[in-house]
Amino acid sequence: MLSYDIIKKAAPKSKFKPQDWRIESMFTIVVGLVILGILIFVHELGHFLAAKACRIRVITFSLGFGPALIKKQIGETEYRISAIPFGGYVKMAGESSENEDVKGNKEEYLSHPVWQRAVVAAAGPLFNMVFAFLFLWIANVYGIEKPRFMDDTTVGAVIDGSVAQRAGFIPGDSIISINNNAIRSWDDIQKIFLYGEKNYLVMISRGGEILELNLQLSRKKGERYAAMAGLAPAVPAIVGAVAENSAAQSAGLLTGDTIVFAYGDTLRSAVQLNIITENWTPEDGPIELGVKRADSTFWAAVTPKFDNANNRYLLGIAFAPPPTHKIRYSPISSINRSGEQMWEFTTLIFRVLHGLTTGRAAAGDLAGPVGIIQISGKVAHQDLSAILIFMAMLGVNLALINLLPLVITDGGQLLFLMVEAIRRKPLTPKTQGLINMIAVIFFITLFIMLTFNDLLRIFR
Repeated sequence: MLSYDIIKKAAPKSKFKPQDWRIESMFTIVVGLVILGILIFVHELGHFLAAKACRIRVITFSLGFGPALIKKQIGETEYRISAIPFGGYVKMAGESSENEDVKGNKEEYLSHPVWQRAVVAAAGPLFNMVFAFLFLWIANVYGIEKPRFMDDTTVGAVIDGSVAQRAGFIPGDSIISINNNAIRSWDDIQKIFLYGEKNYLVMISRGGEILELNLQLSRKKGERYAAMAGLAPAVPAIVGAVAENSAAQSAGLLTGDTIVFAYGDTLRSAVQLNIITENWTPEDGPIELGVKRADSTFWAAVTPKFDNANNRYLLGIAFAPPPTHKIRYSPISSINRSGEQMWEFTTLIFRVLHGLTTGRAAAGDLAGPVGIIQISGKVAHQDLSAILIFMAMLGVNLALINLLPLVITDGGQLLFLMVEAIRRKPLTPKTQGLINMIAVIFFITLFIMLTFNDLLRIFR
């Protein structure tokens, strides 16, 4: 269970051509399952090693649920890869008092003291957190590819009809602070808007003047917040491709050109040009664009052509990926940076949960296993650091969700153990069975709902 908007940030555009959609779909599924499988393996490995350390006999170590696809007996443990890939389990001897094979042997789970069983339950989430930190440390030492425009705080475009437009934002505004939090990069802006607050007091610089603008986000039933309240960063409008027989080709635009002016005004973002094109009508006449090529700038009059497939007027250009630079940290400084990122991921999941309880976020904003696999496949098109950071974020979320006291999670097991420690005896098997049945129904319902959300997004 994750916020779809959070994980989508990591996904680049696909590098496959449209006719290769079958290959891309297969690639997405395979890579997504591999990433999910690694995180599940790390989680179950924590339980497994903790059980072994406490001298509890492990009967089965399984990646996935259901029928075993591959299995091998090594010593006292059977290792499996099972048919349903959305999870895994470690089955221990004497794990439930309802089992007839419980004999009270010292190698059985229930024969061990509460604190050892708590260690086994907590080891899975702990391993996810440890490996998440390791993934981040490797990514920061290896180097993180970052778009140069993310270092800027300049508003590149304001979406028509958005909250930001109503608040008075215009392209070129430089954001200084939001709710008294200093803004140093577009990353800071994204993080703050992910928190889902209702009111944002934004201090900006405009033409040497300092202004305060108030963003008020109100959410109606069934309505999603516009991403970033309608603000877009200053992404350079670099021409990556020109379509055959398009308006751009007729006007002489070439791959590598940078569009820097529109109607005589500075063009601060590719999004700004998209807005101009979307609002264009034939009565407006040609769009006057200032185009930079090498060391010279020239003017081009471009008249958009109607595209039947998209049912709108188009220039016929695709924007190139923006320029990037690699940020590297030393092995020592990476420890501090990775710790900061871990804290960001940890607090973010609680803000999402808080948003669900207060109505600032909706269940439709969440992603389940299908959505995670979909985004994982897209992230795999990026470099090693992007993949590792994404895996770290998923690992932190997996750990924290498992620590919630939701009965059949590790947190639920810890809750049962705490009750047992206080009562000096466990709950009766009947009581535990009833609570577990309710929890299973809840999780099956949640899984169906999240899967429905994921499939709905894919088909859209």
